[in-house]
Amino acid sequence: MPVGLRGQLLIGTLLIVLNGLAELNLRGADQTSLPDLSNPAAVARGGQLARTYCVTCHLFPDPDAVDRRTWFDQILPRMKYRLGFSSADLEKSANIRLLREHRKIPDTPVISEQQWLDLSAYYLAHSPEKPLPQRSPAPINVGVPGFRTVILPVKAKQPAVTAVKVLAEGGALMADDSLKAVQWIRPDGRHGGTLSVSNSVSSFRAFPPGILTAGLGSFLPSDDLAASVFWLTNSNPNSGEWKAVPPVLSGLPRTTDANSADLNGDGRPDLVVSCFGNNVGRLSWWEAQADGTFREHELLPLPGTLRTEISDFNGDGHLDIAALVAQETEAMYLFLGDGTGRFERKTVFQYPPHWGHSYFEVADFNGDGRPDFLVTNGDNGEFSSPPKRCHGVRLYTSQPGGIWREDFFFPMNGAYKAVARDFDGDGDLDIAAISFFPDYQNAPRGSFVYLKNEGANRFTPSTFAESALGRWLCMDAGDFDGDGDDDLLLGSYIQGPTPVPKVLKDAWDQFQQPLMLLENQAKSRK
Repeated sequence: MPVGLRGQLLIGTLLIVLNGLAELNLRGADQTSLPDLSNPAAVARGGQLARTYCVTCHLFPDPDAVDRRTWFDQILPRMKYRLGFSSADLEKSANIRLLREHRKIPDTPVISEQQWLDLSAYYLAHSPEKPLPQRSPAPINVGVPGFRTVILPVKAKQPAVTAVKVLAEGGALMADDSLKAVQWIRPDGRHGGTLSVSNSVSSFRAFPPGILTAGLGSFLPSDDLAASVFWLTNSNPNSGEWKAVPPVLSGLPRTTDANSADLNGDGRPDLVVSCFGNNVGRLSWWEAQADGTFREHELLPLPGTLRTEISDFNGDGHLDIAALVAQETEAMYLFLGDGTGRFERKTVFQYPPHWGHSYFEVADFNGDGRPDFLVTNGDNGEFSSPPKRCHGVRLYTSQPGGIWREDFFFPMNGAYKAVARDFDGDGDLDIAAISFFPDYQNAPRGSFVYLKNEGANRFTPSTFAESALGRWLCMDAGDFDGDGDDDLLLGSYIQGPTPVPKVLKDAWDQFQQPLMLLENQAKSRK
C-alpha cells in the first residue's frame, strides 16, 4: 500500500458528505476494520464481488477509470449506500426515503461488511495514484479560421446562461437563470427585451407554432417536480414582444429537452420530453389529444435522458426516437417506431457511469444518406473529480445492418456540446465544441475548439484567444447577423460546480459577459 494512502486510511474516521444525503465512511461496522490492500486474496475476492454487484446498476467500471483519491473520497462511499448500507443520519434524509420508495436502493445490505471491505480493497489496490492522462490531441492553434470574435454589448453581473437559440430571422434568445427570464438579443447584438418565465430554461427548439421550451425547474440537482414544457411565441419577429404560452405540461421532474413530431400518424404533433430528473426521472412521448391535452406513454423509466432527435433511423418509413441517457446508464438508445405509436428499444452504445455524456446531434458526415451521431461526454460536476481520459468529442457513423461505429475521437476535458455545420462552405461538415469542465490549470483555452474538416475524418483544431473569458455551458449555430452563413453563439454560466483558478474567476466577474459571438466571415470573403 502506498504510504500516503495508508496515512489517509489510518487518520481517525474519514467521513464523506454524500450530496447532502448524510455521511458514511469506508470502515467496517466495528469502526476499526479497514480495506486490506496488502492481502491479495481479499483484493481478488473484491474483484469478483465488484463484477457481480456493480453491474446491477450500470456497466462495470474499471479501477483505472479514476484516481485512487477519487475512489476513496467520492465513489466508494456513494457505492456503499447504493448497496444497502446506511446510518442513523442517512435515514433522516428525504432523498433516501425517495430512493427507497422507488426501489433505487435495497432495504438491507446485499453484501456483508467484510465483503464490502474486500470490494473497496479491490478498487483502491488497482486504481492509479494520479488520473491516467488523456491521449494528446493535435496542437490547438489560436485563431479560428474564417471567424471573427465579437464581444456583444450585453452585460450581466453574474453570467448564468443556461440556453441560447439563434433565430431564423437573426438575433437570438438567451435564457438567464439568475433572472429566471428569456432575453431577446437583436441581430446587431443589442439587448431587445426581457420575458419572465419563472423557470430555469434548459432548451429551445424552433417549430412552426413558435419556440418549444423546456423549463428545467431547478438548475441544481433536485427531485422536485417543478419542470414544465411551454411555447414562446412572437407575432412580430422584428420586435421583442415575445410571450410565454401557459405550459402544455407541468409538474415534471427536471426536464432538459422537449421535442415534437407526429409519432402515430394522426396528424397532430406529439411531444417527446426528456425528464432528466435526479434520482428519479423518465423519458416519455406525449400523445396529442383532440382537445389539446396530452397523454403520456413512458419509454424509459430511468433518470438521465439529456435530449432526443426524431428521424427515420432504420429506413422503414416510420419516425424513430434517438435518446442520449446519462447518470448511471450512459447510453444511446433508439426507440424504433412502427408509425402507430409503438416503439421498440435498441442500444446503440453504452459505457460505464464515469463517462458523463452531455450532448448529441444528428448529421450525415460521410454523405451516404444515413444519420450519424456527433456525441460529447464530459460532465464532471456530480462531485469534485479530476479530468477523465475518456472525455471528448466522438463521431459515430452509421453502418450497414443498423449499427453505428466510432470513427473519430477528439480528446477534450469536460466536453459539453458539439455542433456540426459546413461553416466554411467547402462541402463537408466541420465541428464546433465547448467544454464546461476544461482543465483550467493546464489548458484553460480548451473550453472551446473548432475542428475544421480536412476530409477522411481528419480535423484541424483551433480556438479563439478570448476563449477563457467565459465558462461555456451552451452554444448554438445559426445566421445571427443575417448575412447568409452560420455563426456561433456561446453562453456563459460562471457559477459552475467545480473550482476554477482565482485569476479566471476574477476575470469573469470583471468581464460580465454572458455571450460571445464567433461571426462567420465566409460570405464576406466571397
